[in-house]
Amino acid sequence: IAGLKVVPARITMALLIEFDHNQAEVKPEYASDLQKVADFMRDNPSVTATVEGHTGNLQGTPELAMDISRRRAQNVVNALADNFDVTRSRLAVEGFGQTRRFAYNTSLDGQRENRRVNVIFNFSR
Repeated sequence: IAGLKVVPARITMALLIEFDHNQAEVKPEYASDLQKVADFMRDNPSVTATVEGHTGNLQGTPELAMDISRRRAQNVVNALADNFDVTRSRLAVEGFGQTRRFAYNTSLDGQRENRRVNVIFNFSR
């Protein structure tokens, strides 16, 4: 139909943020990636986002994996709010531990790929 514009319900953005094994700190070199998220949210004021944290193989318990994945997501939210002026009420945190692997954990590269965060942008209608 001419002039009809379809608006997605949500968009997923995989942030290329690498985390050290069993760590959750967001390194300063990822500021430009976080800036892109902040710019998108600033340009789309009705959009909210859920930051999902994930882990690869951990030497520990599933509970530890959940904790680290949640801390990764929380640290990304903190960086967006504290350093890029994204309103905290527009951001939510979820940790998935090892439950949603992206790659096989049988190699170091696969484990590194699983130590990630995704940002899910939610569009209100």
